[in-house]
Amino acid sequence: SGGTSVPLERNTVRFIENFSSGKRGSASAEYFIRCGYIVIFLFRKSSLQPFQRHWRSLNFLDSLECHCNSDNEAVITGMLLLKINNPKLLTSLQCYQQARSQGKLLVIDYTTLFDYLHLLHAITKELKVFHSRALVYLAAAVSDFYLPLERMTEHKIQSANEKLTIQLEAVPKMLKVLIDEWISNAYIVSFKLETDQKILIEKAQRSLQKYSHQLVIANLLQSRETRVVMVTLAGQEVIEMSNDEIESDKEIEEKIISYIVMKHQHYVSL
Repeated sequence: SGGTSVPLERNTVRFIENFSSGKRGSASAEYFIRCGYIVIFLFRKSSLQPFQRHWRSLNFLDSLECHCNSDNEAVITGMLLLKINNPKLLTSLQCYQQARSQGKLLVIDYTTLFDYLHLLHAITKELKVFHSRALVYLAAAVSDFYLPLERMTEHKIQSANEKLTIQLEAVPKMLKVLIDEWISNAYIVSFKLETDQKILIEKAQRSLQKYSHQLVIANLLQSRETRVVMVTLAGQEVIEMSNDEIESDKEIEEKIISYIVMKHQHYVSL
């Protein structure tokens, strides 16, 4: 979940960022846990995390108290009680504590594209023993291009020159390796994000045909929070939010995960 960073120097100062808030991935993780799954949440450092995302508007410093002791030294005495009347916040805290205490949530962070690919490989390698019971939900916004290590400068690129030309290489298609070698029997879900409705479904279908995985979630940038298309080799199904659901702050990820869980259960039973 979240974006990836592509460094331009070995001692990195400059980098190219593929930004993502991590909203879809973090929300989806919550609903997977609610459905009984154990979740390994691989996320971009500083992007949204399950349950914690509901608390991001609160200032942590407001919950601390500082005073001077007898030696006139400043000490922090502890957390102040936060008076919260928001049921959603209270529920998220309870669900988080329950998930952690029951061992249902493990969070692992990454920063660069290289970190992400290395950790994804390590995680899927460990999950391979679960065969069809494993589910891989690829919600990260992975960079399409990168600068190979051997072409990086050791130190910061200097700004003395008015122009800078960098030739990037296409990132090798990780999905094929993941499916063919890393975790071949798992239920694999990938995403296809476009801005042009005319090519969206065609590209999702092409991805399924090329990689032979189970599901592509196709969405448009303009409407990704309210409408997605679940594309399989057997056909497609639209998941859409009603006006009432939008007004009541329902999340489309709840519907997405409900659909995936149903499909995954069928896949396991085959």
